[in-house]
Amino acid sequence: MRPLLLGFAVLAGLLASVPVVGQEEPTSYLRIAHDIEFATEFVDGNDWLEKSEIGKIMYVSGVIDGLILAVAYDADSTYVDRFVECLGGMTAGQVTAIVRKHLNEHPERWHIPMHFEVYSAITNSCPTW
Repeated sequence: MRPLLLGFAVLAGLLASVPVVGQEEPTSYLRIAHDIEFATEFVDGNDWLEKSEIGKIMYVSGVIDGLILAVAYDADSTYVDRFVECLGGMTAGQVTAIVRKHLNEHPERWHIPMHFEVYSAITNSCPTW
């Protein structure tokens, strides 16, 4: 009897998690430049600030690698080239320090997806942008 009740409890839990037909999945989006919507389920500034120092450096490095790789996915190379030019031989630690400074000066942006904040910190600190 007990295994049967457990089976029904598991089945009920699974059925409760299935969306009703026509029900939209709860997804939040952020509309940024060029009227494009981006999913925001990833790391935001609050999450990033809680990471260890190496975690912060690795996250920033990953965002930069992704932005540079964007050309392979038909991104406008003009923007990517300008972005790389802004980095101008900086180390990952230097770029992370710029991002940290940006977030510390703008706590009102901590809820924004972190990849936007990395981009914003670098472009705002770049004298030629």
